[in-house]
Amino acid sequence: MKYSATYFDGKTTRPWDVRIDIGRRGITIYTKNKTHLASWPYRMLARVEPIGRKFPVHLRNRLDLNARLTVTDDKAIDAI
Repeated sequence: MKYSATYFDGKTTRPWDVRIDIGRRGITIYTKNKTHLASWPYRMLARVEPIGRKFPVHLRNRLDLNARLTVTDDKAIDAI
């Protein structure tokens, strides 16, 4: 399934409005024009804030510590 999210690449302060594809092995991040930006395997995901908060979810990739993904769609959060 594809959902809307906000991506910070860790190189600039610019937020990217992106589409994420939540697959069996991880999350793939695309621009609205369908350009591939990143692929994050589930085993490399970490939450930025404590687990107790549900919305929004801020994720990071353990291989790219500066990049962040913010997910606000409750269906996307449940899928992750």
